[in-house]
Amino acid sequence: MNIYFILDASRSISKQNFKDTRNATIKLIEKISSYDISPNYGIVTFATHSKEILNTMNPNSSDAAWVIELMEKVKLTGKAYS
Repeated sequence: MNIYFILDASRSISKQNFKDTRNATIKLIEKISSYDISPNYGIVTFATHSKEILNTMNPNSSDAAWVIELMEKVKLTGKAYS
């Protein structure tokens, strides 16, 4: 099973809203990992351009702890698309 997270990393949202979204995503990963499944996670951010943070083909994409560590490093990256 593959699960993709698409996060708005543009400046059209506040830093706090971005942190809240990122934290909610981390909590969802933690909840999913508490069940007896190990999905492959994919993470994409979008701002001025999209950026693939994690591909589901990455060997670590099913390691929830590793994915959470990676997710904690995701930052706001660009301007709002206009």
